[in-house]
Amino acid sequence: MILLMLTKDNEIIKEYMLQDDVVTIGRDQRNSMQIDDPNVADQHLRLVYRFLTWQLEDLSNGNTLLDNKPVDKANLSNGDIIGFAGYCIPVYFADEEPNSQRWGAHYDQQKTWEVHHGRPQV
Repeated sequence: MILLMLTKDNEIIKEYMLQDDVVTIGRDQRNSMQIDDPNVADQHLRLVYRFLTWQLEDLSNGNTLLDNKPVDKANLSNGDIIGFAGYCIPVYFADEEPNSQRWGAHYDQQKTWEVHHGRPQV
């Protein structure tokens, strides 16, 4: 199980507790997490649970960041922060304690991070 908190401007917009092995994020309403924003691609990114590991796959031609670095595909760790189109998603695995205090990060248009400490409210 994975908890994803969609945030923008340090505000939690919505929390998702997902149990599926494939999670899609994008503007299209068929996504697991649908974000109605013209800056978000129809199919922006995908999270896939494989071999006991969550993987992030960018579907938007390089418009996704993981911990402030461009990413095409990467394994996720508890406490990672996914950034795209002005949004950020701190990653929290419901069955693990976070390995960092990076919660509440804000992703701005210059692709910089302001990191605030604190644990997500579940």
